[in-house]
Amino acid sequence: MLKEKFKDFASTTIVNDIDSSTTSIIVTDSGVFPEIDTTISEYFMSVIYSDENNDFEVVKVIDRVNNNLTIIRGQNSTTARAFSAGSKIVNRITSEFLNKLSSTVRTITQSAAPPSGGEDGDIWLQYE
Repeated sequence: MLKEKFKDFASTTIVNDIDSSTTSIIVTDSGVFPEIDTTISEYFMSVIYSDENNDFEVVKVIDRVNNNLTIIRGQNSTTARAFSAGSKIVNRITSEFLNKLSSTVRTITQSAAPPSGGEDGDIWLQYE
């Protein structure tokens, strides 16, 4: 089962300044992000970025409670860095996900008889 979650156009701002070792951040509205079930290790990837100095960092969000996000810093060969309050955090599909997907997808099938929960004509992916 795919444990990485996604949500279209999910974007908010961080409330407080964070340094490069911060692993818990408060955001303006965490409800814009996907819900995750920590009991089965779901997560979503996000990018924190600052328009002021063009800094960015990819983070893995492993928990979302109220407006608090628990993150693992410096993902996808980025470096953990400090960000000011007001910096944006957005849910993004990363190159790491796309590379993983392209190496594990066995077939892309347009099915006349869709799998359970699908509709006629849906395109679905079958993973190894």
